[in-house]
Order: sequence, then C-alpha cells, then structure tokens
Amino acid sequence: MTRRTYRKGEMLAEQGAKLTSLFVIRTGVLIVARKEGDAEVELSRLSPGDYFGEAGLFTGSGEPGNIRAMTFAVVYEVGQAALARLMHDRPSIADDISVTLSRRVKHVTAGNADEGEGASMRSVSWLVGRIRSVFELP
Repeated sequence: MTRRTYRKGEMLAEQGAKLTSLFVIRTGVLIVARKEGDAEVELSRLSPGDYFGEAGLFTGSGEPGNIRAMTFAVVYEVGQAALARLMHDRPSIADDISVTLSRRVKHVTAGNADEGEGASMRSVSWLVGRIRSVFELP
C-alpha cells in the first residue's frame, strides 16, 4: 500500500478516469461530483473506511465524477498485486466490493438513463464473477 495525503480542495481523480488501484480512505471526507453542463451534481461523500477505484479496476469503466477532498485526507492506494494477495486470503472481499460497485452503478444510472457503461453491468453476481476472474479466485 502507498499512503497518500491530500489537502482540502485537492483533486484525487477526475471524472472518467479509469483507475487501476483501489483507494481506501483512512481519514477525511471526499466528495464525488459529476459535471453536468455548467453545474456540478454531488453523487456521494466518502469517509473513513470507504473506498473508490473499484470500477476501473474490475470493469474498466471510468469514475462517475470528480473526487475531491473536502477536508485534509489520508488515503491508502492498494495496487492490483497487493489486492490480489489480500483477496486470495479473504475471497469474501470480492463479494463486498461487488455489492458496493453494483450499488454505485445503480445510483449513478438512476440519475442518468443514458449512462452506457453503467447500463452494461447486469448484477452483483456478474460483478462477483468478474472480480473472481480478474484475481483468479475460486
């Protein structure tokens, strides 16, 4: 894992970025906001224990919005190799991440019926299968 710190207002990831690591929030609050025309619509807030980057890592899709620090934040970046080792030790993590990703996709697509990438994701079971395939889990 790599420890990263961010100042209030600092951008962690831009809308559409396809992240290749999982980012776990240790301290602070982040906001996820999608740009719609001239406005920015808040999709969610992330706090200690929450994570992001799973969409790019497991499905190859981009972030649904800009991710910015609302406060000073400490975030741990977990690369694919480290995450693979962790998932081999605890395969249930794939299930947990799948549920979160499915919930986030539903939330984003509910506000945007034309969301192509989100609409292609079918279900939690499909996501579990995809994650297990990526990490060669049983």
